[in-house]
Amino acid sequence: MIRGNVTKSVDVPDDDPMTKRETLELVRAYFTITDPKVRDQVLSMAKALGGAK
Repeated sequence: MIRGNVTKSVDVPDDDPMTKRETLELVRAYFTITDPKVRDQVLSMAKALGGAK
């Protein structure tokens, strides 16, 4: 049994991309891809478009 307050307030900057709905939607869509090769290709494409190294 859980008693008391189980939530914790965390201060997250408004500009944190991890708190945006768009990020959550992207992650959910990414993990619906069942083919590992396709998933790797999507990741590579996203990195290339985002300028990641």
